[in-house]
Amino acid sequence: MVFTFLSPPLQRTVRTPYIYLLACLVCLPLQLRATEFSAQPEVETFPELTVTDSRIHTDYSWLADSLGHRMAELNRYPHDARRNGWEGKVLLRVTIGAEGELKDVIVQHSSGYEPLDQAAQEAVRLACPLPLQHEINRPEVVIRMPVVYRMSP
Repeated sequence: MVFTFLSPPLQRTVRTPYIYLLACLVCLPLQLRATEFSAQPEVETFPELTVTDSRIHTDYSWLADSLGHRMAELNRYPHDARRNGWEGKVLLRVTIGAEGELKDVIVQHSSGYEPLDQAAQEAVRLACPLPLQHEINRPEVVIRMPVVYRMSP
């Protein structure tokens, strides 16, 4: 077997084991170096701040827990959904302000049933403003809050 990247005179004289070794020694470091540079993104993007963000070293799980406990007290299974046997999981994107006030609540992933989605949003609206155990130290915090509706526990 002869490698074709050599010039024609060398193709006739150098055979498989030696050229393979030479190719590995010369080309592999160049390929690795090129991979390192191509793996870096051209534009640096920053993800949304979620409940826990290790880059900032701030843990807002206490805020999500507080919202979850408050919602558990206020959330009600919609009558239409109960009558029709509808179950599902709603994923909400909740934005809480620095004083514990609700800035925004949207359905990020629907349960597939509008009454369940609306009931989850209404529970968040009723739960706010939240009493803050700690300072938030930023204008707002985004929390992704799953709300599960099941007929039987």
